[in-house]
Amino acid sequence: MPMYNAGQMVRELRRRKKLSQEILCEGLCEPPTLSKIECCRQNPTKKLFEALMSRLGSSAIAFNIPVTTAEFIRGQIEREVASSFANSNYNIDELLLNYASCSETMDKLEKQFYLFAKAVSELKRNKLAASEAFEILSKSLKQTFPEYDTSKDFSKNLLTVFELVILNNIAITHYMQNQKTKGIELLLKIENYFSTHEIEIEEYAKQYPVIADNLTAWLAEQKQFKKAFIYAKKGVECCIKYGKLSPLPILTYNLGFLSLCLNEEESGINYVKQSISLLKLMGRESDIEMIKQDFNSSFPAYSDKIFF
Repeated sequence: MPMYNAGQMVRELRRRKKLSQEILCEGLCEPPTLSKIECCRQNPTKKLFEALMSRLGSSAIAFNIPVTTAEFIRGQIEREVASSFANSNYNIDELLLNYASCSETMDKLEKQFYLFAKAVSELKRNKLAASEAFEILSKSLKQTFPEYDTSKDFSKNLLTVFELVILNNIAITHYMQNQKTKGIELLLKIENYFSTHEIEIEEYAKQYPVIADNLTAWLAEQKQFKKAFIYAKKGVECCIKYGKLSPLPILTYNLGFLSLCLNEEESGINYVKQSISLLKLMGRESDIEMIKQDFNSSFPAYSDKIFF
């Protein structure tokens, strides 16, 4: 049985996918650096290895990469930030201060994370206007995607999942600035990338429902109900296939809402009831209340058919 180290695995996956070193490492490192990594003459940093593997549609979990003290501390902080965001806690100023003040200067991938986390946390707490958050997020993305602009077709680029997450948040800032068409167009490009490129399964399962939910809501607001229904359905199918239960009830509610907008009463009512049942099982009373208010406002004639 062949045994691989990190560099050999990158080389093997890259060759299987018939990718050049230049395409794989564009924006992440120089081709000579990647060549040294693949030939085991240089160890990648942990974040560089994760980024290369992400672009290759694979996981970096199986490999232990030597890290410096600063890399270890920053890795721990990144996990704390991710956990805070997952719990809708955006007060991470102290974490970011500790992240920036480690003894080593941030490399481009660490700076990318820092700028992203700063933009999201301050936007969510209304400490930044959407236009200001857009500038910081763009700066974050350009750490590894320097030629990015809002009109660019990136379907032929190789991107990390984190770059796609940044792009999703850039789309959100467009929408918040009332640049709704631009926001939807960017989100459609992101959804297309997820649908046409090989993405590591766990990351796909975690990120695609978020994209589908945003796209569904925005298209519905523009009264593009049939199109919105397609993406809500894809989001639900992703949740079921990969066992991601957290976003499932809201996406199911979206299916019900959109079905009623399309005059499909029976399926619409059933979807909404399923959504409420799931939320009750999960003990998510605040989400039930949110849905109740939205449903009663949008479809008062059907309120007596839903058991909130």
